Amino acid sequence: MQQSYFHYNSINIFHLLVFFTMFAGPAISQDAPDRMSTNKEDAWVSCTPRQNPNAQRGVSHWIRYDMGMVRQLGKSTFWNLNHPEYLDSGVREFAVDLSNDGITWQHAGNYSLDRAGASGFYNGVQGPDFNKATGRYLLITAISNHGGPCYGFAELRVEAVLATGVEVVDTAKNIGSLEVKPNPANDYLNIEADFPLAGKPYDIVSMSGQPVLSGTYPADAGIAVSNLLPGMYFIRISGREAKFVKM
Repeated sequence: MQQSYFHYNSINIFHLLVFFTMFAGPAISQDAPDRMSTNKEDAWVSCTPRQNPNAQRGVSHWIRYDMGMVRQLGKSTFWNLNHPEYLDSGVREFAVDLSNDGITWQHAGNYSLDRAGASGFYNGVQGPDFNKATGRYLLITAISNHGGPCYGFAELRVEAVLATGVEVVDTAKNIGSLEVKPNPANDYLNIEADFPLAGKPYDIVSMSGQPVLSGTYPADAGIAVSNLLPGMYFIRISGREAKFVKM
């Protein structure tokens, strides 16, 4: 299996790897590929709540995945936080939302996850069966944990196939949405839209859905992005979204 952010194999399973740092890789042994390591670097951990992409969920602990295109989802497997010092911060209950455009969300259900045991033999647990629900974006919001100060889990695998008969909305080209200039950007980002931008709150998030910058759009200048790491991001203003690249 090729190591990447999304993993695919011959039976159309994409492998969502949740990272404490975005590009950290999982520790997987050759003879037991489904065992989860006890390294905290192999996990997503959120200790500070942020505004959720789904406005109905308010300020919360969450992670969002962009699967690239609309997919039909099936069975899943979850691995909770397996680091000995973070077991109580593992997610206990979480909500799952799906979206085709990253703006309008459909609730796919609330689910629970048992506490991990800091074992090198941890093979995860069966997660929800999404029963052919479709979406491009998968949003997981932590509702409760096992008593720790943070929230997180280590890994998620979901069966997925390309959905048919579903309209795919490209948020970067969404009619009436945002146009980013220049794109790619270096120091400043300017936005063009069909509505007044000055004073509007904005959020910039990474491709994994983690907030990296927020503020209000200035009246006489662009948004300073010189401190962002090189990569691809989304900017959201007034419920609309555009994708841009930071050089």
